[in-house]
Parts: sequence; structure tokens; C-alpha cells
Amino acid sequence: MVHPTDAPWYNEQVELGYNYRMTDIQAALLISQLDKLPAFSRRRSEIVAKYNTAFAQIPEIQVQREIPESETTRHLYILRLRLERLKCDRRQFFDALAAENICSQVHYLPVYWHSYYEKLGYEKGLCPNAEQYYMASMSLPLYYTLTDEDVEDVIRAVRKLIDYYRAD
Repeated sequence: MVHPTDAPWYNEQVELGYNYRMTDIQAALLISQLDKLPAFSRRRSEIVAKYNTAFAQIPEIQVQREIPESETTRHLYILRLRLERLKCDRRQFFDALAAENICSQVHYLPVYWHSYYEKLGYEKGLCPNAEQYYMASMSLPLYYTLTDEDVEDVIRAVRKLIDYYRAD
């Protein structure tokens, strides 16, 4: 059964795919990028630190916990909305961020919600914690070329929307 939705982040696995190996050209491209990895990692860590500092004292949102003994390069910056403290759902917050010119994203649909697995008999409700997490989480922009001004724009927009949607 297909789950139609108008959510801009929605995608669905309808069949199993294949694990293709990379080509020689893809490997060459990867090798050419490896020297840039430390700079990419450093910049992403800077952005994560700015977001963490900006959002640390906002009780309506939860950010990923940092593990001091780990040197992590995040590929996503997850913002988890504490919906019980807000007068909106994730979709409304997502759309409001878009109206502020902030391109957020939603990752990832619980695997067993995909129609392929539903056909195998997996039903919603199987993993309630994962479902609750999915319904409240979204990703903020996090990429190497994001400028400090861009980061501040994201922070301003999130704060503005939290203030607007804060439950009284």
C-alpha cells in the first residue's frame, strides 16, 4: 500500500535495491576529495558548535548529545522538537522554516513504514519510540560551504519560530 503524502521530504522504498560497487571514475573522484576531508570536517564541527551553543538553553528543542571522547563529523544536524511544548507539529515548523528561506529536511522514515515492508506484514506501532522520534525530528542545513551569516540566519529563524509557536 502506497502512503501518498504532500510532505516535501517524503520518499519511499517500494522494492529492494542492489549494492553496486563504485566505478573507477567514482574512486578517482573520491581520492581527489580525500585531501579536503579535514577542512570539511573542521567546518562542519564549527557549524555544529554554533548550533549547539545557540540552542542549548531552548527547552522546546533537543539537540544531539555530544560525546566528549568522540571526534564526530556529522553529516546531519538533527533538531528534535519537543512538540508537547509547542503549538505546532513538525510539518508546520518545517513549512515556517521554508518561509524564512531555511531549507530543512526530514530524515528518516522508519524502515517498516515503507510500503515494501508493509507488504511483508510490518505494521505501524512496531517501534513506538522510533516513530515518536521520526514525527518530531528534522535536519537543519549543515554543509561545508555554509557561511557564518547563513548559520546565523538558521539560528535566527529557529529562535523566531520557537518564540512564535511556544505553548503558553
